[in-house]
Amino acid sequence: MCQDEMEQVLELSERLLPTLDVNDTTTLRQSLKNTEQKLADIMASSHRQQAEMAKRVQDWNQYQV
Repeated sequence: MCQDEMEQVLELSERLLPTLDVNDTTTLRQSLKNTEQKLADIMASSHRQQAEMAKRVQDWNQYQV
């Protein structure tokens, strides 16, 4: 799920919240919180892996010289 899709989910959730009872609202908010945290973790991991790959490319290019 990319950032734009997550924003769409959040917008839809905000429209749904007024139609839900207290239990469903709590459940939806917790699910959104968990999903946002997972997305943040994935994005952080992706950035670390991208940096590592860039470093390896740099090392490889340096080795070839």
